[in-house]
Amino acid sequence: MNDDQPVRAVLVPLNAGDTTPGLQLSELQEATRRVRFLLLGIGVACVAAILTAYFLTDVKYRATTTFILADQSQGLSSLGALGSQLGGFADLAGISLPSSSGIREEAFATLESRELLREFIVDENLIPILYAEKWDSKESVWDTDTGEAPSTEKAITFFQEKVLTIRREPNRDIVDLSITWTDPSLSQEWANQLVRRVNEGLRLRTKFEASKSIEFLEKELKTNSNAALQNAMFALIEQQMAKAMMANVQTDFAFRVIDKAVAPDVDDRVSPRLLLFLIAAGGIWVLISGALVSIVAIRNRRND
Repeated sequence: MNDDQPVRAVLVPLNAGDTTPGLQLSELQEATRRVRFLLLGIGVACVAAILTAYFLTDVKYRATTTFILADQSQGLSSLGALGSQLGGFADLAGISLPSSSGIREEAFATLESRELLREFIVDENLIPILYAEKWDSKESVWDTDTGEAPSTEKAITFFQEKVLTIRREPNRDIVDLSITWTDPSLSQEWANQLVRRVNEGLRLRTKFEASKSIEFLEKELKTNSNAALQNAMFALIEQQMAKAMMANVQTDFAFRVIDKAVAPDVDDRVSPRLLLFLIAAGGIWVLISGALVSIVAIRNRRND
C-alpha cells in the first residue's frame, strides 16, 4: 500500500439498516377488519362497565346558604372604639373590649372550627348517616373491623373534606356555605343549622361574658371609692349592658343570612353526568382499539 495515498472516511447513518416503513393505512384497515368483532365486544364491555360505575355512584345534591357579618357585630366593634380609653382598667378587670377585627375573626373562626362540627355531629347523631354503608339499622350494629362506630374525630374530618364547603369572598364579609350530600333535604337542613348554631353559640357566649363582667364591676363599685375608677367602671358597665342587650334581642347575632339554603331539585345533582361517563367509555375504547389494531397490523406484516 502506498503510504502517500490519502485516507478517505465514509460516514454511515446509524439507522441505515432500519428499512422498515411505518404502518400503512391499508394495513391498519386490514387489521381492523380481522378484529372487528373483538373491537365491538370491547366497546360493549367499556360501555357496560362505565354504565355500571355510573349507576353505582352515589347521587349527591348541594344546598348553599349565603350570609354576611351581622350589623350588631359592627355595633359591638363601635363600643370597643368608644371604650378604648378604658382599656387599661378593662385589662385589669379581665374584661375584653370588642374590636371590629376581633369580632369578625372570632365569628369566622367559629364557623370553620372542628368544635362546631363536633357538637353538630354528636347532637344530631350524624355518624350513622355519614357512614350509612357500615351501619346495619335493623340489627343496630356496625359492620367494621372492630364492630364499633367510626370515631367522632374521623367523622369531623370526613364532613370537612366530603360534605362541607365554605367560601369566603376576599376582602369582603360575604360567605357561601354549601353542604353536598345524597339527600337534598338533609343538605338544606344541615346548611341552615350550621349557621344557626354559630349565631346561637356566639350569642349565648357574649351574653354570659357580659353578665359576668357586669357582676364583677358592680361588686368592685361597692368596694372602691376612687371617683375616676368609679366613672371608668360605670362606663364599662354601660358597655357590657349594651352587649347583653344585643345578645338578648338579636337571633342573627354573628351572621345575617341573605339567602337561606333550599332543598335542591331531584334533577339538580352534582354527581358526574351520564354524558361524561359515556365520553370516558369512548376514550377508553379508542385507546384499547388503537393499541390492538397496531399490534395485529405489525404481526400481519411479519407473517407476510
